Amino acid sequence: MIRVLSSICMRRFLKSAATIVAFILSMPIVGVSVSPSVYANGGTASFSLQPAVYNTNNPVSQSYFVLNLSPDATTSLSLRVTNSGTATGTVRLYSEDAVTAQTGGIVYNVRGAPLRDVGSWISLNTPSLTLAPNQSKIVPFTLTTPRIVRPGEHVGGIIAESVSQVTSTAKNQRFQINVQHDFAMAVQVNLPGSTNQLLIASSIQAGGTNGYQRLQIGLKNTGMLMVSGTGALQVSDAQGTLLQNLPLKLGLFLPQTAINYPVTVQKKALNAGTYRAMLTLNYGHNKVFDHVLNYTTNFTITQQQVQQAFSNGPLSAPPQSAASLPLWMIILLAVLGIVLIVGLSWLVFWRLTVRREKQAKR
Repeated sequence: MIRVLSSICMRRFLKSAATIVAFILSMPIVGVSVSPSVYANGGTASFSLQPAVYNTNNPVSQSYFVLNLSPDATTSLSLRVTNSGTATGTVRLYSEDAVTAQTGGIVYNVRGAPLRDVGSWISLNTPSLTLAPNQSKIVPFTLTTPRIVRPGEHVGGIIAESVSQVTSTAKNQRFQINVQHDFAMAVQVNLPGSTNQLLIASSIQAGGTNGYQRLQIGLKNTGMLMVSGTGALQVSDAQGTLLQNLPLKLGLFLPQTAINYPVTVQKKALNAGTYRAMLTLNYGHNKVFDHVLNYTTNFTITQQQVQQAFSNGPLSAPPQSAASLPLWMIILLAVLGIVLIVGLSWLVFWRLTVRREKQAKR
């Protein structure tokens, strides 16, 4: 009797549970993050630059200018501006000096920064123009080198800046966003004369934030050619025990520029104290690493620098919230939770039923 009653109750319970599960799965899942749709009114303009004339024997000259010039010389050049986008747009053209990025590589100063090198040598005849989709136009410009200028390599760039207006729709609200697009084309000028390659290191400083501890190496290219390099930074304690052996790879380093190259401390963090750093860097022009920089110094890490690096504790993978989980995983977790609840509820229900049957027999 108890088994028959239990079977009937089980079927009724499971039927009700199935109805509940179906209802829950049919509900919209709250917390699923959906990116707002962003689109441009009638499309967007997309501009690019390239030399109008290039040297077929030098493939890189198809992408940017490589000029062998003399001091106090003026040369006439031209570039092609192309709108490869889907809407008509206006582009502004201006020149900038190039600088070295934090780990090497070429970047350009922000608009309005003082011009001291190639950026000041360029004179654009057309500061802005409007192009239809798939339309291109030849823009002439001149480049004049100073009468007194150091020999070697100099780099600047011509920047194409455009602003497109997009409309964003999120939570039934629409608003407009101005998006700035910048495209840079390098202009490299090689000037004759005696040149040298020389990297110097000046300091090691501790820093870091957000759970990353870093050592910054003060580097300067005092030579006249672009160089790159590879090497390692070794850190030892006061007793000479090697604590860190940190590899580094230096990208293109422009002449007469300086950077603070960041190296992230690996594995065990360095506590407050005094350490000894030994830098070995093989570098050279055109990836021929025939020069060596050796630099050894002592540096100190303060407790304040340690606390700044680990103010939020050691960095670890952030826990995934429900909003960041895939939809299928959310549904699976919901079903598993419901099944668990159904099973526990049935166990309690079955025990109560058995108890009542026993009491009825008494």
